[in-house]
Amino acid sequence: MAFDAYFKLDGVEGQAEDSKHEKWIQLLSYNHSIANETTGMHSSGGAHMGGRVQHNDIVLAKQIDGTSPMLMLACCQGKSHPTATIELVRAGASGNDAIPYQKIELTDVVIKSVSPVGADGSAFPTETVALTYATIKWTVTKTGKDGKPAGEIVSGWDLKKNTKL
Repeated sequence: MAFDAYFKLDGVEGQAEDSKHEKWIQLLSYNHSIANETTGMHSSGGAHMGGRVQHNDIVLAKQIDGTSPMLMLACCQGKSHPTATIELVRAGASGNDAIPYQKIELTDVVIKSVSPVGADGSAFPTETVALTYATIKWTVTKTGKDGKPAGEIVSGWDLKKNTKL
């Protein structure tokens, strides 16, 4: 299933044209991984024991646009942004139909890198933006048979405390 993705960062005004995501940044893609390395030790029951979870950078891909200089400046300054949000919406949905089926909310967000990319034959140059954060909250909106929201599933993690939100 195709989707549209949007990113909102405190202090950076995006150029998305979707009515429900005005002043957000439209994304081409995003990538994020979380890993829990086992320690090699076993519990008294014989199961592997988990270690400390590793949250890797969230990497966003977007077209180079008016937000690019501000994102680069924020990276240079090492500025911490109080909040950021990523929303994934079914492709083509707009206005009231643009109900995010996944929302990712971050706190204490730092732009770790901005990497512009231009390639021969590309329609438009792009860039990737890597983010680190202190907390992350995931919300998935379930969809009913009628296509309307049918409840949410929410979880999250505090990296500083290494605990569930």
